[in-house]
Amino acid sequence: MKDAPKTSLRPPAALADVRQDIAGAVPSQLVDAWLASARDDRAHEIILRPYEVEGTIVSSDSVGLSKLTRALGQAQVLALVSQPKEHLYALARAVGGEAIGVWAADNAQLFFDARIDSTVVTEQMLAALVRIRSCPVQVGLAVHRARCFRVAGGLFGPEADRVEALAEDVSRGGEILLTRSALEALSPALAAHARPCEADRANEPLWSLVDVTPERFVDGSDVMYPAPFGEDVRAILRQSSIEALANERLDRWRRPSVVVFLHAQPEARGRLLDSFAQLAAVDSVVASAASAGGDAIKSTGSLAIVLFERAGEAIEYARASVAALRARGVRASAGVTVGDAFVFGLERGREIAGDPVNLAAKLAEDVGFEGVLVEASLASDPRCAEGERFAVELSGILVEGCLLS
Repeated sequence: MKDAPKTSLRPPAALADVRQDIAGAVPSQLVDAWLASARDDRAHEIILRPYEVEGTIVSSDSVGLSKLTRALGQAQVLALVSQPKEHLYALARAVGGEAIGVWAADNAQLFFDARIDSTVVTEQMLAALVRIRSCPVQVGLAVHRARCFRVAGGLFGPEADRVEALAEDVSRGGEILLTRSALEALSPALAAHARPCEADRANEPLWSLVDVTPERFVDGSDVMYPAPFGEDVRAILRQSSIEALANERLDRWRRPSVVVFLHAQPEARGRLLDSFAQLAAVDSVVASAASAGGDAIKSTGSLAIVLFERAGEAIEYARASVAALRARGVRASAGVTVGDAFVFGLERGREIAGDPVNLAAKLAEDVGFEGVLVEASLASDPRCAEGERFAVELSGILVEGCLLS
């Protein structure tokens, strides 16, 4: 392949609307117990029984973020995404709701124990949406009442996956999407406001609440949601206006890097623990990052983010990781980009943000190619000579590069 043309493409936070799984890392103790068991239905039930929970799950996704943030800096983007999360968290905590995982990227998830009435949950979320109307970034919510498994800080199982997908792929700004179980758990007075969704929006019956003001709700003041940055960064974002944050470079956390975003897609499995066992392969691949010259910032089983100083090492690591996962029966792809990443220390672990992370995530998750997608700014590396050119549009921005299979 001839060198791909270098571009001036810098998708400034315009690609910040990315999907990153907010569940916790693959729980190795459960994988070990499963692999040591008879691996049948009874063993599956016994191992997971202590982790089963029932209640109302709420997932959110930001809407229109890409259009708003094309000319904004990273601090401004973090602040814009944070504002609606504060409202959601405050109203949820006021009635006993719990945040699930770290609310990275533009996503959030909440869990309300079955003892908390679903009508109360939905009224709180409606009150949050009323407050969010004044924010530059809007959110769509999906509400589902179900059983799932709470493991290592995350919610797992098909019901948890379902509500996340509805929020990400179906919900619209200012809307609460209700599944049938959520609708049936509402009071008749509130359920009367729900309208059936158009049949072409999803492959299941859904109901929508839009522009509904709750008759009652419990106010809340706790806005300290589990942010993907430390309290020092939170203080900067909360104490400054969006205009003032244009001059905040976050230099203390800035790391010029080559970013590898690894996305794993395990085969569909009938049992959750089989999926856990497959995703554990990602953790073992990420564990090799240090020996390859990389710094593994995070790994959740289905995704990993590793930073490198040199493009060649990053590309080699991405190719080796994708090959290793394929050998274990896990479909995988990786996005490789370059630019300023922002690494934030948390009480437990680290989180990351920045244009190259967002772009690498989009390449790995949304383009639909298997293999390693190297953005054009790095495609002059000799390792890309054998690759194929690609050009895709992501959030209205043309992205070019090379694909290494």
